[in-house]
Amino acid sequence: MGVVATISRIKAEKFEVMRDELKYPHSFEIENVYLGKYWDIMAYTLVGSSMPIKNNLLSEIINPQENYIISENEYMKEYLKYIPPGKVKQVEKVLDSIGEKEFKKLFNERSFIFKGVMYDFLLETDNFLNLLTTDFLKIKELFKKGAEENNYIVTVIS
Repeated sequence: MGVVATISRIKAEKFEVMRDELKYPHSFEIENVYLGKYWDIMAYTLVGSSMPIKNNLLSEIINPQENYIISENEYMKEYLKYIPPGKVKQVEKVLDSIGEKEFKKLFNERSFIFKGVMYDFLLETDNFLNLLTTDFLKIKELFKKGAEENNYIVTVIS
């Protein structure tokens, strides 16, 4: 698993070029949301797991089911995961139903999962829930614009 996650919004025509040229989204994105070392806390808050969950639209945010191979050699394959425009619209509808208050409630209900050595320093920070909530609201806005403009969403965990 990677250390950080970047969720990017990309125009359809740019996505096609990116995929054809096997490029990362950095030079193609319209905007992005960067999640630091706590990207998996965002996933746990939204769906109760940092692993992909089939048929769960919120799981798509961090763990999109669609992908293509961006590079491979005899030892490994590297995939770029993305959400196509039609599914971006479906995810956006679900996200739209979760307000700031509901997100904080989800976090508080699932925060026991994060207890332990790795996350104690984050959970003890007074501003952490505010930071996570702000990033959630940015993700909502990213998906809202993506749905309106028929964009792809690409998630890179590195």
